[in-house]
Amino acid sequence: MSLVTPEEFQKFQSGDPATFLNAASALVQRYCGWDVAPREERTFVLDGRGSQHLWLPTLLLVDVVSVKNDGKDVSVEDFDWSSTGWIGLRCGAWSVRASGIEVTCISGYEETPADLAGVIMAVAARGAASPTGAYLQRAGAVQMQWQADSSSAIGGAFLENEKAVLDLYRLPARQ
Repeated sequence: MSLVTPEEFQKFQSGDPATFLNAASALVQRYCGWDVAPREERTFVLDGRGSQHLWLPTLLLVDVVSVKNDGKDVSVEDFDWSSTGWIGLRCGAWSVRASGIEVTCISGYEETPADLAGVIMAVAARGAASPTGAYLQRAGAVQMQWQADSSSAIGGAFLENEKAVLDLYRLPARQ
């Protein structure tokens, strides 16, 4: 089974900008570790650790719609939450079971922040200019052979200035 359909590959080969923007967006979301934008209702199923506080995979929690702990609904009066992404029980502890906690919430930015959109467009532009990451250098009648440049291709490394922006939106390791 192929992860890429023949239609998607055809769009890629034809240089369809949406293909490169989608690929760059996916890379950025994966690097950041959460769905930065758009703001949507999301359901997170999380492993429990038996603690009182729980970190959700978001840096911008807007609202908590529902919570289940070990399959039982948790009343809104029984927990607190922070826009930074944590939710805490006022009394008791979270499940200790794998996939024992389910939180439906609204999170993410309404629109992609401008600096992050700039990174996505730069990565997409590099990918569109050289999808394989190869390049050719010429100086008059002299030319050099193709070489791989990992920072050019979709899937290649981010440039240092791009990482500096991405790190502002990257989910930190949380306990």
